[in-house]
Amino acid sequence: MNNFIIETDAVTKYASLSKEVKKALIKGRRKGMAKAASKIKSKTKSLIKSSFPAANKTSSNGSDKLIDGVRTIKYKYSEVIGEATTGVHILGTRKKNSQTYKLRFFEGGTGQRYIGKHKRTSKNGLSYNVSGHKVGKISGKGFFAQAISSESGKAPTYIEESIKKALENIK
Repeated sequence: MNNFIIETDAVTKYASLSKEVKKALIKGRRKGMAKAASKIKSKTKSLIKSSFPAANKTSSNGSDKLIDGVRTIKYKYSEVIGEATTGVHILGTRKKNSQTYKLRFFEGGTGQRYIGKHKRTSKNGLSYNVSGHKVGKISGKGFFAQAISSESGKAPTYIEESIKKALENIK
């Protein structure tokens, strides 16, 4: 699992309320969902730092830090289904020379990898086959799953608190 989505349809239950109350509910929901996603993101980053001490350093080619691959998904509201979504993912960035795509492999791990047989050309122009060799495997750390399991239960409380605070601010 490389992403976590927070969904809510709490505001659609209050369709008969006034415009100010609806706006306050929507604003509170958006802030609460953003806070929940932010907490999961920060927990994931702290677990990555504890698993990989060099995750906070820039690589030799000057690309992104490994922890920059933990990203939040923009808040979206669908009128058709009446749901709002936001989330966190570890799929990395799309920047050139970015190494953040590796996070998904560190999360789930890989099997044994091989470089297979391939042809080489000798100095005298003859080609021959070279047998493959093992490259290694990555054992999964599960830092994203740990962050989700520890923080996802708190997401509804963040949303409820933000909605209550937004409703208190109505004049």
